[in-house]
Amino acid sequence: MSLSSNEERLLLPPLFAALLLAAGPQFLHQPLWLSALVLAAWLLRLAMAFKNLPLPGKKTRIFFTWIGFFIILAGSSGSFAQDAGSRLLLMMAALKPFETRTRRDAVILVFIAHLLLLSSLLFSESLAMALYMLLPLILNHGVLALIHTPETGLKPHILQSIRLFFLAAPLALIIFLVFPRLSSPLWGIQRTTPEGISGISDRLQPGSMASLATDNTPAFRVHFEGPIPPASQRYFRGLVFNKATPGLWLPDTDAKPLTLPENPAPVFSRYTLILEPHQQKWAFALDWPTGESQGFYLAEGGLLRSRENIKRRVAYTLEASEKSLHLDPGTKEDLLLPPEENPKALALGQSIRERHAEPKARLEAIRSWFLSEPFRYTLNPGLLPQKNAMDAFLFETKRGYCEHFALGFALLARAAGLKSRVVGGYLGGDINPLGPYLVLRQSDAHAWTEVFLPDTGWQRVDATAWIAPERLSEGGTRAALPEEDRRILERAGGETWLRQHAKPLLQLWDSATHLWHRQVLGYTHTRQQEILKRAGSFLKSIQAFFFLGGAGALVFLFLFLKKHLPPFMARRPKEDILLRAWILLGKKMEKAGVRRLAHEGPLDYEKKIAEQRPDLAAGIRPLIAEYVRLRYGPEKTDGKATQNLLRAVRRLKISERISR
Repeated sequence: MSLSSNEERLLLPPLFAALLLAAGPQFLHQPLWLSALVLAAWLLRLAMAFKNLPLPGKKTRIFFTWIGFFIILAGSSGSFAQDAGSRLLLMMAALKPFETRTRRDAVILVFIAHLLLLSSLLFSESLAMALYMLLPLILNHGVLALIHTPETGLKPHILQSIRLFFLAAPLALIIFLVFPRLSSPLWGIQRTTPEGISGISDRLQPGSMASLATDNTPAFRVHFEGPIPPASQRYFRGLVFNKATPGLWLPDTDAKPLTLPENPAPVFSRYTLILEPHQQKWAFALDWPTGESQGFYLAEGGLLRSRENIKRRVAYTLEASEKSLHLDPGTKEDLLLPPEENPKALALGQSIRERHAEPKARLEAIRSWFLSEPFRYTLNPGLLPQKNAMDAFLFETKRGYCEHFALGFALLARAAGLKSRVVGGYLGGDINPLGPYLVLRQSDAHAWTEVFLPDTGWQRVDATAWIAPERLSEGGTRAALPEEDRRILERAGGETWLRQHAKPLLQLWDSATHLWHRQVLGYTHTRQQEILKRAGSFLKSIQAFFFLGGAGALVFLFLFLKKHLPPFMARRPKEDILLRAWILLGKKMEKAGVRRLAHEGPLDYEKKIAEQRPDLAAGIRPLIAEYVRLRYGPEKTDGKATQNLLRAVRRLKISERISR
């Protein structure tokens, strides 16, 4: 059935409001010209409805549809990936209103709004997006009901939609838990180009880690099954740099899977890590990882590797040991030094090697040298020359960040004949007490060194901790830096007065986000199988028999008591104030000589009063009219109006029956 002009003016504004709310997240990820075009099309269609202008013909609509299709196809390089598909959906949402003439067309627009909203999940699965989606979903269902009953208005349909959402929530939770989950995505839409994501690079040089010091973006969150280890033990390794080139250290890209020992070391911590996407295969594990997780494997150097590039947020569970299990002696590359580079450092290392025969003595000599020099831990070490950069740092500027100390120590260790390598990862992190769990940000990026000792294998040596021991405290980088550098971090991180005083709220939101990632987004096919398997084992046990039997008995008892409850225990029905006012009016009129019979309705009773007591008709008529409106009118009963009617009946003064 075609929509009339008045129906169009009534339905189109809420329809476009639903489309706008559904497409809002899309506009944040689409070109400005497309967003402006879609909004302009919707405004034009509204203007045509209110000005009674004719809609464009079929040929015109087909022409603009093909134009939009070819523009999107050209902008996507001929490939319908995630961006192109969402743009095509937006174009459909812009053009479909121009052929909306019937209720069926309006319903299709609501379905398009649903598709727009669901496609937003391709860009974000965050808690904020999930909460935002509730608003357009409720509006969509309210508008859908309005299309079929426009005379009642939008508000009652919105309220009904909210009630339906609450009623459907338990069923939705059950379906979420038990409906079979796929081990891989239903469709394979991938982004054509990876987003620019900051994080640790696979090229380590002076300044690499310092550039991340002002980035407060979360890198990952960690939930420990036991107590959270102290900050001095929270080293999360990700990359091992063992190829020293002039001015640059590179990782070993040919690291093979690590064979785990038959007798693993005692575990000191078990944890679940939720890693943000960074488009690489390397992952992070607490020193020292002793096992693997599904989709990941341990590689040489104690590194955790994903079998695919990490393009989505992933969670994995690992165990860590305080004792290093990496006893492999390394390779010749762990001793190589860039030729004709840093002659002063080479000379110092060689002199230490000549004076000390034992590896541990050489290590202690290097440590003593660092502690005897006036090194300073800072965010602004200044630029170093491209050639002999470590000589300039070790013997001239003596100002550096963690990578300066790690690279300088590794260079001296190799010159002294000690196999060494630099590890890139994260250290410390902030504890959210509402979890409790650990949040490590890009600003917690850290570099340290590992040295191979014949009797103990690879051992961690953090030269930064010698110079700035506060770096290993709960205060982290901020506690170790001088005052001027702290102010730089505060300005870069937006540490305003409001942000500082709103910290509990920010922690609450981060805790909710962490719970969302862990319990909802982390509810994978594997986890569902584990839960259902445990549930199946429980149902076979004797405890399940008593549990289900007890639950059934309670349900039976509740139904029995509900049906056979004694009168004194029965719940009193809610008082009908409107009926109370009507009965009181009847009693007063009966005293005045006009008794209402059982079969007489309000209008018949009004006529009877006018015939028998015309002197009272003028005062009674508005009371009966108000009763009829409240009892039988289309509007919802107004509690205030009902109370006013009861008070008016109570105040009513009626004389006794007139004597004949």
